[in-house]
Amino acid sequence: MRNLLSSLVFLTVFMVSPVVLAQESGEEKVELSPDIKLRSLTQGVWLYQASAILPGYDEPVSANGLILVSGPSAMLIDLPWNDEQTRIIAEWIASSHQAKVEFVVPTHHHQDCAGGLAAAHDLGADSWALHKTTVKLYDAGSVIPKNSFSNEKVLDCGALTVELFYPGTGHTDDNIVAWIPDRKVLFGGCLIRSAGAANLGNIEEADLEAYPETLEKIEDRYEAAEIVVPGHGEPGGKELIKHTSDLSKKQKR
Repeated sequence: MRNLLSSLVFLTVFMVSPVVLAQESGEEKVELSPDIKLRSLTQGVWLYQASAILPGYDEPVSANGLILVSGPSAMLIDLPWNDEQTRIIAEWIASSHQAKVEFVVPTHHHQDCAGGLAAAHDLGADSWALHKTTVKLYDAGSVIPKNSFSNEKVLDCGALTVELFYPGTGHTDDNIVAWIPDRKVLFGGCLIRSAGAANLGNIEEADLEAYPETLEKIEDRYEAAEIVVPGHGEPGGKELIKHTSDLSKKQKR
């Protein structure tokens, strides 16, 4: 019993006392746990990078998601790998911003986007996903989102508007992107590759024929984007869309 109480006390202190790694040039970096790191991208928009050890990989695999905070409202665009990571992020949002996660949006059906959906529902969050994503999660016997849409959906997180859009097939046939127009931030998810990526990554479900056209739609639609966040690796600008397009054309050949 004493060990259990000690563990609970440690967990409580850890959860409300994240390690601030850096705070300079307006960018704050925070480590919530050994497998979750955060950093601010712009006002009310945080990047989280959550990692997990996967079969067949020697090193932990890190995946990106966004945390939006506006007043008492918060939103997660993509969920981390598992429920525990989702709870840790939600606790940080509550303790650091006095906000509650009201919405979560998995941008496709893979574990690095929808792994923590059950915890989000337990915390009272509403969830939205492309209808195709909901069907795929249902067929896999996984937790499914509460709401779905077919092509486009607009959600409000406090004063921040988030536009969800299905541009077509690419990484998977259910990948969507999320646009925060007031902050000029585009979350491309696994459809977009980082500048350091030498290939398209996981292409088990990719549509290599359609990929370049899908990226062209994104490039045309989000000309105003200043920050582009890929599903893995470091954020950049619109050059990430062009880089991914080049990779898709090369891999297609």
